[in-house]
Amino acid sequence: MGEFVKVAAASEIPPGEMTIVDVDGREIAIANLNGEFVAFQNECTHRGGPLGEG
Repeated sequence: MGEFVKVAAASEIPPGEMTIVDVDGREIAIANLNGEFVAFQNECTHRGGPLGEG
């Protein structure tokens, strides 16, 4: 089972913004969608490019 890893404070990611963090060698994108946070691996499964760049 996975465990939580603190990578940023909520105040560091303003609403409508996204940041990329490294967790154990994996790039994770974290987005603040009007106060709700989502995190996902920063890689497009279709093209392999970084999702954090749009």
